[in-house]
Amino acid sequence: MAKKIIYVIVSVFALGVLLFGVYILNNGISSKSDGEIKIVLVDIENKTVLEKEIEFQNGDSLPILLEENFDNFDFSDGYVKSIGQLSEYSNDKGLYYISLLVDGNYSEKGVSMIELTDGLEITFKMEEYLWQN
Repeated sequence: MAKKIIYVIVSVFALGVLLFGVYILNNGISSKSDGEIKIVLVDIENKTVLEKEIEFQNGDSLPILLEENFDNFDFSDGYVKSIGQLSEYSNDKGLYYISLLVDGNYSEKGVSMIELTDGLEITFKMEEYLWQN
């Protein structure tokens, strides 16, 4: 009987942790202050197609801000599949995908794990992976 109770308690705790993780992945880490960030979109030819400054408030997250401020925003499986004029795709030459840069450096975190801070610059850049012939 005691084993069943422990099993139920551990299962409920594990489910709670799992649901919290899913929530964070989908909604992102909340900012701890107000400020403004800059979003830059760069096409496959390395040309800036859009620069947009977005104000945020305490409690906002990057995925929510992007969803509210960009048409064609698709964020699934932890990756940005499309934003504004940029969309991932593949053809007979290779795979074209969107990279994430934070303050000019490739991000080690996904969109949902980036904490918003005043002056932060987020760049979404189209890149290619060409198939081997």
